[in-house]
Amino acid sequence: ADQSYSSFSSSSSQSTTPKPKKRKLFTYIDGSNDESNNSTPMDAANELEAYLNDPVRSRFPEYWSNTRLNILKKLVHRVFSVQASSAPVERVFSHAGLILSSRRTNMNEKLFKDLLFLKINQHLL
Repeated sequence: ADQSYSSFSSSSSQSTTPKPKKRKLFTYIDGSNDESNNSTPMDAANELEAYLNDPVRSRFPEYWSNTRLNILKKLVHRVFSVQASSAPVERVFSHAGLILSSRRTNMNEKLFKDLLFLKINQHLL
């Protein structure tokens, strides 16, 4: 029993230490971990501090297109990007088309808006 223990302990002492894991903060934004080659990469906390302490800020688009805060830049792009379309808006147009059919062309605007409002919000009733 002592031999098996000694061989186990000697083999475990020879094992290599695990490599440190890469930081995975904000990897959901962009799969690549590319940093700008001309600047020293900063971690997210340092980037946030640099942004908050930056006294000179130009207009929003120019600031984020010219900044070297790569992690925050990706986050801003993700948060402030505009969707091309969304399913709820498409459903509203579909319901509007069903309500305002060729037989209902004489419907006034207020009645049309009220019917559309009720149709869209009927799940709340």
